Amino acid sequence: MQGRAIVAYHRWTPGAKKRVLAIGNMHGDEKAGLRVIDRLRKEKVPANVDLWLIPTMNPDGTKANTRVNARKVDLNRNFAYRWRYANRGDRHYSGPKRLSEPESRALVAFTQKVKPRSIIVFHQPLNGVDNAEPKSAKTLARPLAKAMGLALKPFRCWSACRGNYTGWANAKTSARAITVEFAHKASRKQTDRAARAVLSVGSRY
Repeated sequence: MQGRAIVAYHRWTPGAKKRVLAIGNMHGDEKAGLRVIDRLRKEKVPANVDLWLIPTMNPDGTKANTRVNARKVDLNRNFAYRWRYANRGDRHYSGPKRLSEPESRALVAFTQKVKPRSIIVFHQPLNGVDNAEPKSAKTLARPLAKAMGLALKPFRCWSACRGNYTGWANAKTSARAITVEFAHKASRKQTDRAARAVLSVGSRY
């Protein structure tokens, strides 16, 4: 939108089978996940983990410290699963149609190309690990919550999550996708623990 690239980093050992995608943020004013990705770029990766890292899928919003992208769209309401129009000016503005935003289209194309086994997306401030998705609740949410020291919670977006990325990924791909929410403020100790949990859970499940 404003010329800022969405960057992906790849860390793996040849022959690694368990492909994990971790996304630091989708809402530009939620910054704790960026520290998780930064730590994951430095941590030793288990030999069986094929790790993909996207610090932010909303580089314009992250630069501006806003939830939305440069066109005022909440990217996590713009995906083609249970999408519903939300009014312009609303902080959850969905965009004029499904996948109207280049960031959303880029992430869909990337996910379909890479085909991760597990997808972990970081948000704030609900302070827990989402267990509302049956596909990922037992096999991903439960061990992640334990490893991260966070509670299991159903994140239902005040009714139903419309047009969100993890919902789309769970419904439309073979991946298990999960939302992890830090509190309003997350310590370095918490984000480092979350990074270790991504690797330990990704290598075992």
